[in-house]
Amino acid sequence: MKYILSLFIVVLFYGCFNAKRQYPDNFNAYNDSIDICIERFQQERDTSFIIKAIGYCDVLEEMQSDRKGRFAVIQKKCQLFGLIGEFRKAFLLQGKAVELLDDNDVRRLEFYGLKYKCEGDTAKSSLYFNKAVAECDKDLSVRDNVTKKVELLIMSGKKDEAKYTLREYLKNHNDEDVRIMLDNFQLLCEEISEGLLLLYGVNLQK
Repeated sequence: MKYILSLFIVVLFYGCFNAKRQYPDNFNAYNDSIDICIERFQQERDTSFIIKAIGYCDVLEEMQSDRKGRFAVIQKKCQLFGLIGEFRKAFLLQGKAVELLDDNDVRRLEFYGLKYKCEGDTAKSSLYFNKAVAECDKDLSVRDNVTKKVELLIMSGKKDEAKYTLREYLKNHNDEDVRIMLDNFQLLCEEISEGLLLLYGVNLQK
């Protein structure tokens, strides 16, 4: 089954830099080395490969002069820390990454919603999740905005509203992926929860 989980699982093992023609050869070489390290880690479960890959990310970050490029590299590093169970480092690093985004970027608002949820500050968590949802609401004719809104609502504990959002979208769109999400809603919730726990050690059940 195919689920659209935009932040947490899709890029876990496959890297952030697929459009390699955009970058110089030395950048691509380091990025290829990271992919090789991940493959070796999956085969041998030797964390030294991930440590080496994190070092390559440090080099790639130094090569980046723009905020978008730095964000992508830091995201990659977050995923690597998550692979070896360094959840606190991954989460703190994600905080550094989102500072490179615009104030109203959904990814930044989402992070702060999760951050304050972990800290037990329900009011601030709701504030940031609501802001992120409001950004998605600006155009719910776009499928990605709908699925992101659903993820945000699930993270903030508003599962009934998330279901309603999927149903409303399907009234006007014949979208098989969204229909699968609705038909397997509980599994979707579990996948989002597991993805957050795997990458950042964030437990939605608390």
